[in-house]
Amino acid sequence: MYGPKNPTTTKPTTGLLWLHGGGYANGLPEQETGTIEEFIHTSETIVIAPDYRLSIEAPFPAALEDAYASLLWMKNNAKTLGINKNQLFIGGESAGGGLTCCLSVYTKDKGEVNIAYQIPLYPMLDDRMQTPSMQDNNGPLWNITSNKTAWKLYLGTAFKTDDVSVYAAPARLNTYAGLPPTYSYVGREEPFYDETKNYIEQLQKAGIKAQLDVYQGVFHAFDLVVPKAKISKKAHHNLMKNYKMATKTFYQSQN
Repeated sequence: MYGPKNPTTTKPTTGLLWLHGGGYANGLPEQETGTIEEFIHTSETIVIAPDYRLSIEAPFPAALEDAYASLLWMKNNAKTLGINKNQLFIGGESAGGGLTCCLSVYTKDKGEVNIAYQIPLYPMLDDRMQTPSMQDNNGPLWNITSNKTAWKLYLGTAFKTDDVSVYAAPARLNTYAGLPPTYSYVGREEPFYDETKNYIEQLQKAGIKAQLDVYQGVFHAFDLVVPKAKISKKAHHNLMKNYKMATKTFYQSQN
């Protein structure tokens, strides 16, 4: 759990569940510390960053189950944690962004927790890998080859079949109604560009407030690989601007 060192208010604050990336197969919550600190400095926030099970030890639905358990724990312990239970946000980058979108659908269907806002950054959403930006993508850090390996590990025997759950691959959703307001950004040259763009457009068509910022000429996770680059600083500036707006705007009462 992360929070402000010197809080300026005693009132309950925004609770953010932040999910790390790594293709579901690797990664640690600690790799997100820099971004988490930015959220806290932007708007006083209590951040929960779970160490969910990875596909190399337990495939789908283990990561989703762990993320949901963490979200439910946040809600049930909101008062003790200093969180406003009516302002539960979720987010993450890459696979963590995909898991964010999965969690939104799963949570909506379960009906036990209401999410006020989601922040899936360049999310991993589509196991079918047929979009133009994915095809023949050989970009640095993440490309179609690494993506195939990650989905195969995550989905197991369901890989390359029609038995893949929307709770694993949200690009398979038939309806987007009831999902939370959303902010995302993505690089134009990265494999997840089209699936991210499609996801945001489907949310908008469903009448949900959703915004996508696109950064030209950059690859997957550019902001983490070269955080001091001008375009990375711009991306994080816009992310924090939208985050601050969201903390002042979006609430969702719990059942």
